[in-house]
Amino acid sequence: MNVINISRLSQKSWLTKLYYLWFFLLAVSVFLIIKPTIVMADTLTGSGNVTVSGKVPGPPPTQAAVIQNPVNTQHFTSASITVSGTCPTTNPITVEIYKNSIFAGSTDCQLDGKFSLQISLSSGQNDLIAKVRDSLDQYGPDSQMVRVFLGIIKSTSLSSNNPSSTSNTVIYQTGGSGNNLQIIVDSVFRGTFAGDPLTLNFGIKGGVQPFAVSLNWGDGSNQDLLALPASGFKKVAHLYKNAGIYMIVITAVDSQDNSNFIQTLTIINPKAPVTATSTNQPRVGQSGLDQAWRYLLIGLTILLLIVSFWLGEKYEHHELKTHNELKPPVE
Repeated sequence: MNVINISRLSQKSWLTKLYYLWFFLLAVSVFLIIKPTIVMADTLTGSGNVTVSGKVPGPPPTQAAVIQNPVNTQHFTSASITVSGTCPTTNPITVEIYKNSIFAGSTDCQLDGKFSLQISLSSGQNDLIAKVRDSLDQYGPDSQMVRVFLGIIKSTSLSSNNPSSTSNTVIYQTGGSGNNLQIIVDSVFRGTFAGDPLTLNFGIKGGVQPFAVSLNWGDGSNQDLLALPASGFKKVAHLYKNAGIYMIVITAVDSQDNSNFIQTLTIINPKAPVTATSTNQPRVGQSGLDQAWRYLLIGLTILLLIVSFWLGEKYEHHELKTHNELKPPVE
């Protein structure tokens, strides 16, 4: 009588099933460990330079500018004067001059802590204040106000028999009623990059229409000449090729030859070069592809488990036949 060793066959069949399962699980484990590394390397692989620019927050200026010229109560008979003085140098500073609370021009603070700017006075009383502004567009304290006066010279004949005998009288009109032609413009222009157009918004107020306007962009290019039939606002675009600090001068003349001008600073930033290259940049839908891999591996795992059990049964029958253990017992 042949006795079938059930425990030996069961152990061999179990080990046979586990052999295929262990091999597949080992392969899946290795692939799952390597796959995230491949994806990460694929995402990070590249070479080149990327320049990033930005603003770092900081405290506003704490020191005010000081107007040293002109002095308080000074009188002028010419509208064009130079305003100069001292300014803080702890941070890149722009100095803005305001005339009767209206922007009259801007310039930069020099390394030696001084500034100088030409402005155009209005007839009568002009209250001048200097404001300091840093690169973050933060204002510091205002300067002390300096009050000056612009008078109009009126000649009067002293004798009807001698017309050449005249007397000059300076008349100070209030409220700027003399040369009331005004140019209105933003105080400062920032954030434009070299090679990108700068749009300048300015306005003409007062005076006698029509007007002739010229714009000197400060970069050596030709001036823009405009003919404006009436007062109002106008937009003009200009392209700066190189980064730097430029002084824009706007001059306006009305039909009665009254003129006015304003100077304002513009800062043109260098365009950041972007030269980053990569041959293995992550593609759109990369995460979806990784998800598909996971589902495929799960499906293969289930399939191989079924196949491993089926192969185990086949191997068990083969072993039984080999050892004649499937023959019917002999009585």
